[in-house]
Amino acid sequence: IFSCNQWHAFSDQPVLLGGKDRAIPVPGPPAVYHKLWLNTDVLFRAWKKIFELRTFLRHEWTVKVDPDVVFIAWRLRQHLRGHNGWTDAVYFKNCGLYQSINGPLEVYSKPAVVRLKSERWKCDKQLDASSLPEDQYSGRCMDILYAKAIFNGYLLVDQNCGGEATTCDRRTWNHPQPAAFHPLKDLDGYTACIAKTTAE
Repeated sequence: IFSCNQWHAFSDQPVLLGGKDRAIPVPGPPAVYHKLWLNTDVLFRAWKKIFELRTFLRHEWTVKVDPDVVFIAWRLRQHLRGHNGWTDAVYFKNCGLYQSINGPLEVYSKPAVVRLKSERWKCDKQLDASSLPEDQYSGRCMDILYAKAIFNGYLLVDQNCGGEATTCDRRTWNHPQPAAFHPLKDLDGYTACIAKTTAE
């Protein structure tokens, strides 16, 4: 994320990231696990802070990345060529197995985020946020708010969507290479993946 035009990191408590950079605390109850992580409340505490900061208004795209994801910003920029994130309310579905948005990498245009900020109440009238994982809630909410879903199965290699993230290998031809790999939960695997993707 540090290669993005601007970034914020969020945590349930203050965390030093290196130098003077710190994660922004968004304290509150932890996510609950019932076969799936019910973590919509956790995510929307971060969204609330993003809305307060208003920095998303300066940018064409807002991207949510989980901490156990190896994310390559320049690859994502390649995927976003040809899409207008300034004027079109769009979000990306990135899992072909389920035809869904998978939470490790979420990409929203500026108008989609503006709608989420001002009209989320419409989603809460139809959805029970406490019973849904955040990615399921977010995808359904975008549909309720009439944001256009764009499918791109090359954005994310996710073990939870039939992918093999730990190899971090090239897997596409005639398409930009994957912008994210998930999950990489140990330091050795994470750094090896970064080395492989940045060596290209």
